[in-house]
Amino acid sequence: NGQGGTQVIREWWNRPGVVGKYAQVGTAKIIGNKASARNRAEVDARNKLAASIKASIQSISENWSQEAGDLMDESSMSSMMNDETFIRQVVDTTLVGSIVDRYSDNDGYIHVLMKLENPDDFLAHLVSKVDENSAADDALAETGARKSLMRERLDNVIEREKGEIANEKAARAKALGE
Repeated sequence: NGQGGTQVIREWWNRPGVVGKYAQVGTAKIIGNKASARNRAEVDARNKLAASIKASIQSISENWSQEAGDLMDESSMSSMMNDETFIRQVVDTTLVGSIVDRYSDNDGYIHVLMKLENPDDFLAHLVSKVDENSAADDALAETGARKSLMRERLDNVIEREKGEIANEKAARAKALGE
């Protein structure tokens, strides 16, 4: 037919690059019952989404450290953002906003595309957790002025992240033919 190479692949589950960091594909083999495979695929997708949210928190933390490094006691800020309890609370709350975007039943497997309905909510929640924790920990900043500068730089990092989310969302919609 001469057009094998130019055919558009609509198989989103085989193109993780299209999915992006605030959306993940979960897969499960259909053994017997489709509903249980679908549940397993959702769990798989949710676990991958949790891992990617955790990676985002760490990336935001590193960017914030670079932006505000001259303003802060490195150890106290990094320890806050990298604290397992802090991360788990942000991830757990964020996952509440995850939705199944689409399913596919293909070659004996169920594929699920799960994404954050509103990634900006995740960022807002992350910022509020940072505020909550830094209010409790005055070792983070000796003065109010220094604290507000740190906060301003966190906002810069978050704004850049929002820009990336918007670009990624547009690219995903285009690639998935939406």
